[in-house]
Amino acid sequence: MPRKTRAESAATSERILNAAEKLFVQKGADKISLQHVANAANVTRSAVCWHFSNKVKLYNAVVERLTTPSEQELQMLDELDSGNPLADLRTYIFGILKRVVSDPRAAEILKVGYVSDICVSETTLEAERYYMNVNNWTGQIKRRVALAKAKGILSERADPNAISTAVWLMIDGMVRTWMFNRSSFDLLRQGEGLIDPYLEGLKSAFSANVFACATKIPLTKPFNGKRPAVPPVNS
Repeated sequence: MPRKTRAESAATSERILNAAEKLFVQKGADKISLQHVANAANVTRSAVCWHFSNKVKLYNAVVERLTTPSEQELQMLDELDSGNPLADLRTYIFGILKRVVSDPRAAEILKVGYVSDICVSETTLEAERYYMNVNNWTGQIKRRVALAKAKGILSERADPNAISTAVWLMIDGMVRTWMFNRSSFDLLRQGEGLIDPYLEGLKSAFSANVFACATKIPLTKPFNGKRPAVPPVNS
């Protein structure tokens, strides 16, 4: 049998990746074998192993070529400068949510990671990319918060680290929940109901103070079964 040319080999590799991505989205990488991928790509299992050695390397190769919605919108955030850092932040957040809702490809990309249960320690590339993405994103948020404080939009009590982490967790949590039950709620409307009050609340000294205090509560403190005392609200 004649050896394949470089172009033919690249085409086979691309076909395997396309088949693997589709299967990972549909069923999760942990439920898919190399034989499943080979059947879907119309190649032999040996061909899959020749190109990618094992499933972890195949999974990493699929992840490597994907660009997540947050990565796509992060490029847009770099270019935003309306003069209001919080308004730019809101534009970015809803850019992510709108892309997830309207772009089937974006939703599929997220599902590749969300549905899979492959050990994170084995999928080094995915873990490194995920944390790099989070660090880049929260770094941008910290910069926006610092600008907002400099402009007097936010109180000096506002903590850039806590705010950036909280906003990321809100977005990630909403998207993850919606991905697995899209009929349970409207992602954009839910985002407005959660993100807008949060960003508005940051503008008041009281909210910033309460938020800063709340973030200092040790998460590992054992629960004693008693409700914490609620401070009286001044009328």
